[in-house]
Amino acid sequence: MASTQAVVLNLEDTLPVYYARLFPFNDYYRWLSYGK
Repeated sequence: MASTQAVVLNLEDTLPVYYARLFPFNDYYRWLSYGK
C-alpha cells in the first residue's frame, strides 16, 4: 500500500501537468461567460 507521503509527492508532480495540459480552461471560461 502506498504511503501518504508517496501520494502527496505524486500529487505535487502530477497536478501541474494536469492543469497545464488537461484541465479544460477554455470550456470552463466559455461556460462561465455564458458562451460569449
